[in-house]
Amino acid sequence: MPEFNYEIQFDVQFRDLDSMGHVNNAAYASYIEQARIQYLQDIVGDELGELTAVIATLDMEFERPIEYGETVTVPVRAGTLGTTSVPIEYEIRTENGCAATAETLLVAYSRSDEEPRRIPDEWRKAIRAHENR
Repeated sequence: MPEFNYEIQFDVQFRDLDSMGHVNNAAYASYIEQARIQYLQDIVGDELGELTAVIATLDMEFERPIEYGETVTVPVRAGTLGTTSVPIEYEIRTENGCAATAETLLVAYSRSDEEPRRIPDEWRKAIRAHENR
């Protein structure tokens, strides 16, 4: 499996915590959302709002809780590109190790006819170049 060669990092915010005192599972989804958006902006070059794509699936496996005060690192990589889809893989890590793994399936989407569309060639070229494929 290829290595991750892109990541973002941020601190856990108090608002991320649940009543048990650790990061709520919904915040993990927000963490990968932030990582996905930054990856696409940096690698594909499209600005937020210009990306015409939707999440078709989200799969996440939790390994351990994250506590307030930890720094979160989210490595991101694109999997094998489909005709209309981009699988994106993530790890959610802290200095204490891997807290979760996740994968989303991003589908290029046409707002005009509300149907999947081919991944733009620019996206495909940029992702392949970044992922060394």
